[in-house]
Amino acid sequence: MKKLLILGLTLTLTSSVSAYTLNTVAESGARWRSFPVSMKLNPTNSGLTDAEVQRVISSAMGKWNTGTAIDMLDVSSVDHSVTSATGMNMDGVNSITFSKSFREDSNGFDPDVTVAVGGQYGDGDTMVDAFIIFNAESVVWSTDKVNNANRSISYGDDLETIALHELGHVLGLGHTTVSGAVMNATRTSKTVRELSQDDIEGGQYLANSGASGSGNSSSSNASKTAGCGSISNNTGNSGSNIGGMGLMMLLPLSILIFARRKAEATN
Repeated sequence: MKKLLILGLTLTLTSSVSAYTLNTVAESGARWRSFPVSMKLNPTNSGLTDAEVQRVISSAMGKWNTGTAIDMLDVSSVDHSVTSATGMNMDGVNSITFSKSFREDSNGFDPDVTVAVGGQYGDGDTMVDAFIIFNAESVVWSTDKVNNANRSISYGDDLETIALHELGHVLGLGHTTVSGAVMNATRTSKTVRELSQDDIEGGQYLANSGASGSGNSSSSNASKTAGCGSISNNTGNSGSNIGGMGLMMLLPLSILIFARRKAEATN
């Protein structure tokens, strides 16, 4: 009986250990100083109606807000003047856009293997300038209400699934090893629309830990994290490092490309 009791306690303690990680900016100590993080949304190029895109993005934000019991995110406005080309600029605008020139607008991420990039700048102990750029060059975006029928593009993905993941990066989360979690780098199903307890704990930690960084607050030391990789502009020259990019962004399109090449080789 004593052994069983000890085992039971061990399993309980082990299951409560969080596995979430922080992205590069959050690891440096930077935090959002206030919530919600309000983002301007431009649905142009999504292939969906403005109302449908806003509904899905707001739903994804609402799940982070409800799960953490903190109003962490919101759509401040639908603004067609916000462009993907300036989405990653440090200009004081938090933006969500859909890009037809994804490689150029995302500072080098390959549109054939990346469905979206998202993150924020960190300036010392403060997070600023959040961005998400969805790939509208190689991806057909769909929702539970709309199946975009763009026949010129053969790969489709679920907007809310990817939005949930990228919004986690906007908040400052990296990847987790928890299977089925929104912030896991891989997917076991096409849609992952509910936060795990690990996702929630990561969001709560970032909200409650405050701006605790000790880094230099000079803008010359600003850095940004993008998608599942990171980009540093400490030298003033932005360059992408996609070596660490997670399979959540890479795997679906990589499979598509392999299938295409295999088909071409047999024809």
